[in-house]
Amino acid sequence: MSKFYILIILLFSVSGFAQTTSINPVITPALFSPSDEITVTYDVTGNSLANLSNAWIWVWIPDQNIDAKYNVNPASNDTPLTDNAKFTKTTANNQTTFTITFTPKDFFSGDISQQQKLGMLLKGNDWSNGQTTDYIANLSQADQFSALLIQPEFDPVFKNTNEALNIEALASDNADYSLSINNVVVDEKTNTTEYSYSHIVTETEGLVPCSLLITNTSTQEDTIISFSYIIRSATSELARPAGIKSGINYHEGDDTRATLCLLAPMKSSVFVLGEFNDFSISPDYQMYKDDEYFWLEISDLIPGQEYAFQYLVDETVYVADPYADKILDPDDQYIPTSIYPDLKPFPQKAQKNKWYFNRLAILQTGQSDFNWNHDNYTRPKKENLIIYELLIRDFFEPNDRSYNNLIDTITYFKSLGVNAIELMPIQEFNGNSSWGYNPTFMFAPDKAYGTKNKLKEFIDLAHENGIAVILDVVFNHQDVPNPYAAMYFDFTDGVMKPTADNPWFNIDATHPFSVFFDMNHETDYTKNYMDTTLHY
Repeated sequence: MSKFYILIILLFSVSGFAQTTSINPVITPALFSPSDEITVTYDVTGNSLANLSNAWIWVWIPDQNIDAKYNVNPASNDTPLTDNAKFTKTTANNQTTFTITFTPKDFFSGDISQQQKLGMLLKGNDWSNGQTTDYIANLSQADQFSALLIQPEFDPVFKNTNEALNIEALASDNADYSLSINNVVVDEKTNTTEYSYSHIVTETEGLVPCSLLITNTSTQEDTIISFSYIIRSATSELARPAGIKSGINYHEGDDTRATLCLLAPMKSSVFVLGEFNDFSISPDYQMYKDDEYFWLEISDLIPGQEYAFQYLVDETVYVADPYADKILDPDDQYIPTSIYPDLKPFPQKAQKNKWYFNRLAILQTGQSDFNWNHDNYTRPKKENLIIYELLIRDFFEPNDRSYNNLIDTITYFKSLGVNAIELMPIQEFNGNSSWGYNPTFMFAPDKAYGTKNKLKEFIDLAHENGIAVILDVVFNHQDVPNPYAAMYFDFTDGVMKPTADNPWFNIDATHPFSVFFDMNHETDYTKNYMDTTLHY
């Protein structure tokens, strides 16, 4: 069935966007409660944040409507308040740091004594002056025994046979430790707050469960920390079944299975993590390799049910499927239900400390086709276009920014005499409020404006009223976590740019005034990506 889209490809850059720098703070002590005094230090040596004269900490309680009383932007709007959140800048021995000492509970008007997480970032006076990425720290409970696993940092961690696995933990009081690997006790230590052990891996394959039993020597209270390691194995090479292409492949006549396929040149291994396997990194979900493609069939799916999933590429980078038409991220919780009813929540099991790894694709078999009622519409000739350009975010009041309200406004547009409505970019972007010039997933309409079917309903109604719909599309640049940027990207603190081997992106823009990450239009990978997006 024909669809009548007109697309304008915008190949320019938009100035005025501030870069976000990926830096994690050092917090002392590492184990702390809301009532403990802590020192937070950001090392900004060698990046743009080092040029800030002053910086402020912005803190919050994740997944709660609790903001700190000193969170004011710009900070200069209320210096008596924001001076409490102001860092001290130190430059010595070619190192630049920002440091602040505070007690978390003193930063909040409400009671946070029972909270388990504390979010924080460093920012300039205004957001446009620059900021670090979000960092989520663990909170222990005051006057309660608590323990924290320091190493390994990831679960599971990948290891080779005969390689050392370093295990470190902290406890708030003296404790006894018993480490079990594959259900066998391999080490015990007594009466200490710090635990460390180096284990030599002996297994040759599979996922190995580990647990550290930590017992408070005074109260005999037990805490069990579970983790695991996985033995690296070579990716099996197997040709893709006929017809399998990049993205989510549904099987006509069988809604219990789907085949996932990821184009990842020069990569060695890809695992699939999703709600169908409890987001576990399992040898059973390691994808097959076919030249530059990785693929895997997912079976036993419930028709019509949404499954969130992502890929783990070369053991280090988590990305969603670049061709998914629905993407989940933690900011979804702030989208009003009136705009997107029954939006699937971001699964806590999949949440990671690094914000750019928190994107999940949606797989859903058995979807009903949208019923286009006006596929006989004929669009006007280009020379006869009378275009009304709009940004949905700014056209409506907050909480009313939706495709549905565009539907309700169609008579207004018709009364103006226009025969085309041009939507500023609606492809998935970071955050819920944007011009749209920071795209991340080109096949997914951003959920901040509603469902994909509401977008189709608006287009169908526009055609009924003799109005074409034009989509602005940005191909000059993309933002992480765009998968083709993130899979070949240097996430090092203070660097945050594509690597030299990226088939889709330049390390640096080849023209001035660029923002985000510049696409390399000389490569066939980028050309095919553009062609596929335009065809879609």
